[in-house]
Amino acid sequence: MTRERLQFLYEQYQRRLISDDELAELRLFVSDDLRHQLVEEWLDGIWDDLDEGTLSDIPRDRQRLLLESIISDKPVVKRIRLTWWYAAAIALLLTGGILIFQYVEQAQEKSLLALGTGGLKDISPGANKAILTLPNGSKIVLDDIDSGELVADNSVRMTKSADGILVYESIKMDSIAAVGERVSYHTVSTPAGGQYQIWLPDGTKVTLNAGSELRYPVVFQRDKRMVTFQGEGYFEVAPDAKRPFLVESVTPNGRQTIAVLGTEFNVNTYDREQEIRTAVIKGSVEVRFSTAIPSVVLKPGHQSVLAKKDGNVSLSVAKADLNSVAAWKDGLFVFADEPLPDLLKRVSRWYNVTFSYDDDMHDVRIQGNYFRNKGLLDLLQNLELIGKIDFLIEQPAVRGHDERRIYVKKR
Repeated sequence: MTRERLQFLYEQYQRRLISDDELAELRLFVSDDLRHQLVEEWLDGIWDDLDEGTLSDIPRDRQRLLLESIISDKPVVKRIRLTWWYAAAIALLLTGGILIFQYVEQAQEKSLLALGTGGLKDISPGANKAILTLPNGSKIVLDDIDSGELVADNSVRMTKSADGILVYESIKMDSIAAVGERVSYHTVSTPAGGQYQIWLPDGTKVTLNAGSELRYPVVFQRDKRMVTFQGEGYFEVAPDAKRPFLVESVTPNGRQTIAVLGTEFNVNTYDREQEIRTAVIKGSVEVRFSTAIPSVVLKPGHQSVLAKKDGNVSLSVAKADLNSVAAWKDGLFVFADEPLPDLLKRVSRWYNVTFSYDDDMHDVRIQGNYFRNKGLLDLLQNLELIGKIDFLIEQPAVRGHDERRIYVKKR
């Protein structure tokens, strides 16, 4: 590979135009010890052009911690030992100009967080957890039961698959409720620190993020497929030109309805008192509101924002960063120049912890990626390294009480 090819692949990555094969080629090249010199010369040319807020914005003492995390303390052959800036630059390269958090894993015992907490036990990430509520009010803790058939009646069979998905299967080809016919509803809710997937009777797949709730009929009506939803969910709607799929979300300001025929979209109603965001990945959707506000039609790469400001409700359309919007479903946090309070809300829901802070943190903005299947302490250590903040994990006031509260302060 020539230097020109390397530059081309890098620019393709930065513009989010790189193909899977090109990305594999890029990663393989920069990780090849035999091409170290070429990559180093190329990095020399782009290092000074990196945006503010990357390594150049990290305090010198924090840079040292990063250095120690990237370079092993054990002696290694000189030709494959990376200088700290070279290793960090590759980290920046492979995350599109943002510091990748995994590189500070090895610094755990030396990080300021670990020193200040006296080796606290790590906090595990969320997992597949959900509660199914049946029409009679009885509840099934889905993560506590084995895979296999749960319930079956004359129209639908419900099972938990081997990979933990709640699956509904229509037994009869004509398992459709007549208009006006009374139907039974099920509700799946995920707690903080939980997520879950459901296959609905029509073949629609819904992935629920932590702290979410989906209510749906076990048999859809003949003229429409309607569900109600709160929280954050990724919908992969099965096509049916005769029966639109409707997702209703109730807010203090009114009722939002998403209408689709067959598409993929992400809806986030966590902060429903202030705004609801609906982003389209495939197909198109129509977003309606219960007031006189005109509806909007969304195409892939766009999102609607239902917001309330100064007492007025508006429904607008904006571009959406789809890599960021759908990343949670694929097991990744993506922080794209995100204000710290917004970031902490997401982290709080996934790790089931509470953050508190006195200072205004909105001017602290974070860029980076972090795998959602990793422990919390590692994430906090990385945020300390690049965010000009410190975390203090408060001990429970009552012995044996598992209250997980974390105090945040500016440095």
